[in-house]
Amino acid sequence: MQGVCRVLPSAERCETKPKSVNRFFRGLKALGMIAAIAGILQATGCAYMANVSPAPKADQKSGYVDGSPRMISSKTNLAAVVFPSRIRTRKRVRFTVAAVNRGKEPFDFSPADIQIKAFYPLRGREIKCRVFTYDELVASANKARMWQQIALGLSAGVNMGNAANAGTSYTNGVMSGSFSGSTLSPVRSFDGTYSGTYSETTYNPYIAQKAQQEARDESERQFAASDAQYDAVISELQTHLLKRNTVEPGKICAGQIDFAMPKVDKDEPVKLNISIKAGEETHEMEFTVLGTK
Repeated sequence: MQGVCRVLPSAERCETKPKSVNRFFRGLKALGMIAAIAGILQATGCAYMANVSPAPKADQKSGYVDGSPRMISSKTNLAAVVFPSRIRTRKRVRFTVAAVNRGKEPFDFSPADIQIKAFYPLRGREIKCRVFTYDELVASANKARMWQQIALGLSAGVNMGNAANAGTSYTNGVMSGSFSGSTLSPVRSFDGTYSGTYSETTYNPYIAQKAQQEARDESERQFAASDAQYDAVISELQTHLLKRNTVEPGKICAGQIDFAMPKVDKDEPVKLNISIKAGEETHEMEFTVLGTK
């Protein structure tokens, strides 16, 4: 989303007690930040699946919101993450991030303030994960729509061609028989057999017209469904994806982040480090990701 900013109650501005933390995450849920994660997860399929659990540091609080792991880091400012409990690796993953300005000066908050790294302890390897911007995700949606429209156009052309031929029918067969007779002068008898093939083509314009109309209706339905799907994707990005916002003192900015999650094996848990810059502070949060397939 472009960023949901609102004035926080005094308890949320000044404290990180469990009661205020719960209220903080209930606020994210009310804004649709957490519910959207489940919808995205359902669409990811089941290949290369992995489970996610929080790995808080001593000064951090962790828990779950509707089954999704959450973590909160409190310094002068506050940063929070709600992550899906189950993800598909080697694909884009979306999670919710929030920053609370508890200082006296405003600061900007955007996807550029989020850095994500995946650490493989057994291999001693670290991978920097790509964080996608709003413009990149819109461009990806536009490209996907373009190819879908091309495929639908080709399909519509084939269907219209088939419909035009729907009124044409072909008949063919084999004929055979025998004959015999005689002549009077001179008196002579004769007989024999014959065989051959025949074919016939007929065209019914009413059948063709009906088939073409059905093909047009189906094509329009498919294009309308494609447009609706595209509009839903763009609306989702516009509504929930994090964009650059200025966070005034006493306000919260929350949105969703898309990043490229590398592959995770079931034999090697991966430490996923999410670094969030909130004003002049950097909050480091860690989640453990373990492959299940």
